[in-house]
Amino acid sequence: MECKISKRDLKALEYDRIIEMLKGLTFTAMGYERAGALYPEHDMNVIKLRLNETQEALRFIGFKGFPVTGKLKDIRGILNSLRIGSELNPGELLDISRILNFCEIMRDYILNDDLGCELITDYGAKIKPHRELRDDIESKIISEEEIDDNASQELFSIRRKIKNLNISIREKLNSIITSPQYQKMLQDPIITIREGRYVIPVKQEFKGAVNGIIHDQSASGATLYIEPMPIVEMNNEIRQLELKERHEIERILKDLSERVRQVLEDIEEDIYILGELDFIFARAYLAQKMNAVKPELNDRGILKLKKARHPLIPVEKVVPIDIEVGRDFDVLVITGPNTGGKTVSLKTAGLLELMALSGLFVPAESGSEVAVFDNIFADIGDEQSIEQSLSTFSSHISNIVRIIDNVQENSLVLLDELGAGTDPTEGAALGIGILEFFREHGIRVIATTHYSEVKAYALKMERVENASVEFDVSTLRPTYRLMIGVPGKSNAFLISERLGLDKGIIEKAKEYLSTEEISMEDLIVDLERNRIQAEEDRRRAELLTREIESMKEELEEEKRKLELERVEVIKEAKDKANRLISETKKEANRIIKELRELNKIEDRSRRDREIERLRREMNERLSPDEEVLKEIKGKPLKLIPGMDIFIKSIGQKGTILRIDGEKVEVQAGIMKITVDESDLLEVESKKKVTVQKQAALKLNKVSTISPQIDIRGMNLDDAVIVIDKYLDDAYLSGLKQVNIIHGKGTGVLRNGIRDFLRGDKRVSSFRLGNLNEGGDGVTVVELK
Repeated sequence: MECKISKRDLKALEYDRIIEMLKGLTFTAMGYERAGALYPEHDMNVIKLRLNETQEALRFIGFKGFPVTGKLKDIRGILNSLRIGSELNPGELLDISRILNFCEIMRDYILNDDLGCELITDYGAKIKPHRELRDDIESKIISEEEIDDNASQELFSIRRKIKNLNISIREKLNSIITSPQYQKMLQDPIITIREGRYVIPVKQEFKGAVNGIIHDQSASGATLYIEPMPIVEMNNEIRQLELKERHEIERILKDLSERVRQVLEDIEEDIYILGELDFIFARAYLAQKMNAVKPELNDRGILKLKKARHPLIPVEKVVPIDIEVGRDFDVLVITGPNTGGKTVSLKTAGLLELMALSGLFVPAESGSEVAVFDNIFADIGDEQSIEQSLSTFSSHISNIVRIIDNVQENSLVLLDELGAGTDPTEGAALGIGILEFFREHGIRVIATTHYSEVKAYALKMERVENASVEFDVSTLRPTYRLMIGVPGKSNAFLISERLGLDKGIIEKAKEYLSTEEISMEDLIVDLERNRIQAEEDRRRAELLTREIESMKEELEEEKRKLELERVEVIKEAKDKANRLISETKKEANRIIKELRELNKIEDRSRRDREIERLRREMNERLSPDEEVLKEIKGKPLKLIPGMDIFIKSIGQKGTILRIDGEKVEVQAGIMKITVDESDLLEVESKKKVTVQKQAALKLNKVSTISPQIDIRGMNLDDAVIVIDKYLDDAYLSGLKQVNIIHGKGTGVLRNGIRDFLRGDKRVSSFRLGNLNEGGDGVTVVELK
């Protein structure tokens, strides 16, 4: 439901200029009309819907721009002609195809990306582009005056015949004009057309010598344009074919018109949707142009604008203001010097309120809030307005009477230069009486005045607040900043003194002020001094708060980055460890398998060589443990060939073979690899680094394993542990027979060892030694 705001009040606040700006941003006639008819609402749901639509359109524009670069033609008149049975001409059909084409563009633009904009997506989903009809029109109609040859087989055949006949006629006429018999009779040896028929220009004196039909003559009468008889019949045939061509074109256009008529309602619905989308995106472009924000809405009569800017003042000149009414006070009285910005402040509040109620974003900062008023009234004395018009006291009072007669509780009243235009004493009293009427009825009012009595009224009355426009006494210029809570000060004496008026005159003038007037001015001076101090304190507090917030954000970001790095390092370390374990297990299994195969080799020297090779491989595959890492320095060296180093990327030691710039070739076990210089660290060379790993497999050189072991003097438990380990080494080293020296003694150690050997899978057989092997004091063991 629309508000009851009068056109007079809208005009006073220059709402019409905002509408003109909005209309200029549309691209369809329908959108233009919707923008022109925009009017403030007092239904909060309607306002919210418009604001949300505008917000979604801004999201589309910000994400992917907008596909429209020009204006679209209004085809509603064409559709009306079609509805009453008219047939369309080629130009009208092309206009319809362009609309259908744009419908498809808009549909794809809206639906191809999911931006979470449900309102606009709903519009896009309803568009029916009718691609086949559009393609058919575009394939058959070349321009507003030309139909394609391939529009139908019949048209193609007719035009081919016409073309062939034209060729034949020209050939015949060429033979005539180039004939020696006719050359002297021709004015010029050319072929031309008169009344749609081919003719040749013949001199007047030879008209009887050329057999044919005269169609025209030159202005002087010296030349006759004659159609020679040999081509008359051919020209007649062309005329007949041209009639057929015209009938076939009419048939094609009629067929296309009928097809459009069948989907007329769909096209009309598409046009309506395009108009709505145009209206929505125009509002978004206006918001973008004004750097405007979505205002918050309330039904509590609170208007609070932050850094509000009048949208009709150039951006390089406008001064943002903070203005509010309705929360802590219902009446705001703005005072200050003439041309200081009082009226602009008043208009800014009123115009931004109207824009918000119309579903438009407002040029202010986020957090700005507007009330959904039932009505807005404005009595603005245009003596200092943007339009520079004039007003009188009587017109002011007449307007105020109109406002009082129509005002309701949920209204906003804007009064400019209250009580002006009459005796100051009476004007001030009248102004106070008017404000008191509105205050008692709980109506929100913003008023401007220069009367001290009104300032005093605002100071002592509840729910009434003073405000002033700032004036820089050092430059004698207004700053146009609005300060709520501080009454405006009359700067007449100070300005006069700065401009050079004699101090004696100024002092004499002050004597004529009453005590109350002097006290009021002193009070204002104190308030101004306190305001400046409070403003400075506020600025310092804001600066400190911003610095703290900035430091907090930086610390949070650094903490987040460190946490991400920590998680990544741990993940990489775990991945690398898992890969290394997996590879080591695979390698160990391979070596064990090969060792088992080596047991089958009879050639002992070859077997020893293979075992030594496998032992080296195993040592090279294993990574250094903490003992090695303790000997690795944490900084790169000046590298030279032959140096021992540690390779960080693979976790192994190696030796430098060759240096090529920042690339280094190293020997790492059995591998030769090339790494970056930064990947290398120094290894202490004071002592031999030993690599040890607890594993399921341990290799020793064959030469270190004796074919016999002496366990005499051990108890049985210790002896079994030693023998078990010894048999493991002997088995892996490929020994086939070993001797266990246990002595004769009481036989406990001998019998216990024999019991152990009976259950050992590595043992093929065992026996007591022969006399030359040690007799009963030795057990000879055959290994598998």
